[in-house]
Amino acid sequence: EFPFDRLRQAARASIFVAAAGIVVPFASSYALAGYLYRLAPGSPPPPELAFRLFFATAVSITAIPIMGRILIHTGLTRTRMGLTSITAAALDDVLGWILLGAVVSMVTHGKADLGALGVSLIGVAILGVAFWALGRFGLSRLRIRRTATGGLTPDLLAVTLVVVFVAATATNALGVFSIFGGFLCGIAGSFNPELRDAIRASI
Repeated sequence: EFPFDRLRQAARASIFVAAAGIVVPFASSYALAGYLYRLAPGSPPPPELAFRLFFATAVSITAIPIMGRILIHTGLTRTRMGLTSITAAALDDVLGWILLGAVVSMVTHGKADLGALGVSLIGVAILGVAFWALGRFGLSRLRIRRTATGGLTPDLLAVTLVVVFVAATATNALGVFSIFGGFLCGIAGSFNPELRDAIRASI
């Protein structure tokens, strides 16, 4: 739905928006959590630091599907603002889930597993570059076989769904929400308008 083939035009703005989208809600929620902690029931209560970190992280995570649906309904998917918004939301989602992993590790083991966090960040970065390159240099040149109704043929639809589920499994294994794998497939597919239209017609 989004023009990720023009991602470079919105990359800088997306990074700044994503950073603000994590830092501002995390810092403000961390401060507010001190007041909420004193109101929270429970015996014995959880450690205050754990409560603050969980609360701040939960508020900082963005929901890509909801953001995408809002932009689709408002007709902003093909605009620079829509591209910037959904890219920033995706970056926030990745950072938020990795941050959640760090918080869980700190609370349960007393320290964050920096090695696992590094693997998550590097793995997601490699996948992101790989899917962008796949779309830019591979799928953009692909000729698509379509049915009489304009959708993908059954074999191509099956391949597409398998790729999406494999990507979702990979991002989930890296500690990031599985929908980010589907998001990466969307980036790759956006370079071929014919493929994009065929998938939309099929599903």
